[in-house]
Amino acid sequence: MHNINYSELDSFYESRFCLCTGENDFETISFFLAEAGFQYFDYISPEKVTSDFLVKNRFDIIIFQVAGEDHFLLLNEFRKSNTDAALILVSDSAVPTMLQLTLKVETVLSLSFDPQDLIKAVKKALGSKNNFEIGMQFFDALFGMQMCTHRDLHQRTFEHAIRTTQIYGKFLLFLMETGVIKLTSWTLKNCLMASLVHDIGKLLVMQGILYKEGKLTELEYQQIKRHPWHSVTALLGGQDIEFFAGDGPIETVSGYNDKNLSEKTKQWVFKVIDSDEDVYQDLDNFFESLYRKPFIHSLNKDLLYIVFRHHDSIEKSYHNYEDLQLFSKIIDRDLDEKLNEKSYLDVVTNALSLCDFYDALLDKKRDYRKRPFNRSFVLYFIYLETRNGRFFPFLAEEFVKYIIRNEISPEENVFCYNNDPETTLQVIKDTDSFFRIAPGQEHEFNGFAIEKKELFHEYSRTFDENLLVKTNSLWVDYYSVKHSEIVNRFYNSLKEANLVSKEIKEFTVQEVKVFDMLFNFYRSYPSSIKQKKLIDYLVDSVIDRKVTQNTKKRIIEHLQSEEIDTVTDIKKMLIRSGYDRLNLFEVFKDYNEELLLNEFNQGL
Repeated sequence: MHNINYSELDSFYESRFCLCTGENDFETISFFLAEAGFQYFDYISPEKVTSDFLVKNRFDIIIFQVAGEDHFLLLNEFRKSNTDAALILVSDSAVPTMLQLTLKVETVLSLSFDPQDLIKAVKKALGSKNNFEIGMQFFDALFGMQMCTHRDLHQRTFEHAIRTTQIYGKFLLFLMETGVIKLTSWTLKNCLMASLVHDIGKLLVMQGILYKEGKLTELEYQQIKRHPWHSVTALLGGQDIEFFAGDGPIETVSGYNDKNLSEKTKQWVFKVIDSDEDVYQDLDNFFESLYRKPFIHSLNKDLLYIVFRHHDSIEKSYHNYEDLQLFSKIIDRDLDEKLNEKSYLDVVTNALSLCDFYDALLDKKRDYRKRPFNRSFVLYFIYLETRNGRFFPFLAEEFVKYIIRNEISPEENVFCYNNDPETTLQVIKDTDSFFRIAPGQEHEFNGFAIEKKELFHEYSRTFDENLLVKTNSLWVDYYSVKHSEIVNRFYNSLKEANLVSKEIKEFTVQEVKVFDMLFNFYRSYPSSIKQKKLIDYLVDSVIDRKVTQNTKKRIIEHLQSEEIDTVTDIKKMLIRSGYDRLNLFEVFKDYNEELLLNEFNQGL
């Protein structure tokens, strides 16, 4: 069992209990409740309890050991001013059904109750209380509207969110099955809801940026990077996080149910019948409160936390320090830049990051730049990212085991001949530690692993390190050939466009630097159409638009010698052989990829 702080996980367990029992019974009941994860208990003996005490302390749930008629009178008085707190009675004598309805009793337990019956009664009582909140009604409507918009405007992202939630839900159940974590149904629901809306903030990112083919500018990347913040903003009813940070912590479903509309309307009706004109002010106050903080009463803080931090690495936050501090104010929790593997909340958040990453690498529609990865190779890629501090190592290991056991057929597994999870995990670890694939080589190594999978299968049988040495040598040769093929294709494209005249080996050091910068840019676009447009852009960039006497003479000669029927033909002729050319390496010697990207985008 991974040792994690169970009670921290979500605010459902932060509900306040009042135990009106005998002193010995208090010790017993509080022990079982604490074992179940609850943590806040107040004690008062049934002899000393008063209605005022119960009303003023605003308990979420009261467990009352009744010992006579006086206690029923006390509870009846209490219910007149507090219709919200859940009430569980402990009694050896029968409690009349009508009295239970009047007092809104959730359950009556005998003095010799089974502890598990108590826990079930408590969870049912709190769940019923929360489900009737007005905020939950708002949230259901808001969630539905957002998901419909998500689907209509961003079909690819919507489908990604659904797929991610499917794998995330199954992975969390697997972690529970294997004893890594313990989750309640309440917590699992929060996790799945968070997963469904984790990318809702992408609605605020222009589709041209979100689905752009190839490299993003720094400004475009910052817009993409802001989507977790926007997702939380959407869940807060459209108000920015900064709006709420000044007011301190937000309200959530766990806690006092002051916003229960059905109970409020009952009170208003009774007041009208009694000619109490305060009812109008009550109604104004109620909706003014909702206007100030719309929708948030239904949101569990952990759901917001998971959405906000679903891109965080374990060592470094996706957000800057100021954003972390603002968010910490509205959820009333100190946030460390690092995630903590002893925290259930951080574990389920990092698990969503892992599932999100996994689906994105497999999504053919979303991964425009290169061909999609082989499914088992994605697990290797996850280990690359784990080494770089993105995922908890123990979580990455469990994910590999889950995927191999449940999602991958033996034919898909390039690392292990018998598809055994433990063996596959060991081969991936050994391959990762031995090969050390550099950034930018992942797609080539994906192709190599598929092509040479029999070598990895043989290693999974023998674990002979010499076989890894041989395989690594083949990989170096394979990558050199693939890299050379792409370099030559780019060079030949430049040569055919009359942008270079000498061989690569004749380039100066400065020219090599410019060539590498242009090549890396060219390589970031997988489509031949975009690559051709880049060449056209380079051609256009080196044209000298000055028309000298010699240029005029040359243009006239071409016009007389060639069949030119349209303006387009003239333009092509001018670019091909009419204008003079500048030196490609001189034009781009002071460029970097960001400047090149900006100008190339403007040209498009």
